[in-house]
Amino acid sequence: MELKKVLYKTIHRAKESVEELADHLGISSSLLYRAGNPNDDAARFPLEKAIPLMEKTKDYSILHHLARRTGHVVFKIPKAAARSVETLNEFQKTFAVCMDSLLDFYRGNATKEETIGKLDALISAAAGHRKAVEKADQPDLL
Repeated sequence: MELKKVLYKTIHRAKESVEELADHLGISSSLLYRAGNPNDDAARFPLEKAIPLMEKTKDYSILHHLARRTGHVVFKIPKAAARSVETLNEFQKTFAVCMDSLLDFYRGNATKEETIGKLDALISAAAGHRKAVEKADQPDLL
């Protein structure tokens, strides 16, 4: 899918009207309409408006599209994981479930969607622990 199509969907699936979005972004509604029109190659969406558009619409399809096109994966970073034995045990269980799912997938016993869901859960949990480490002045786990 082209970026213009993703932009179009972000603009037209929003709760706000195109005019309201344009006003929030500080651009004309005409530019917003044209920038999101897949058939209008002349109009370009200002890159510096992408984050405010995504935040206003709560639609991060543009970010995910750019990541996929460049060989990256994007995850929302969850709240920092609690630093406790229980939380680490839960993380270890998530890891084990993910590994079991991978083995099942490679044996032909799990679907792609199920396996990706387990991988995504593991990556999200890891991101929560990463955030906890970033926020920590010093380890005080146990």
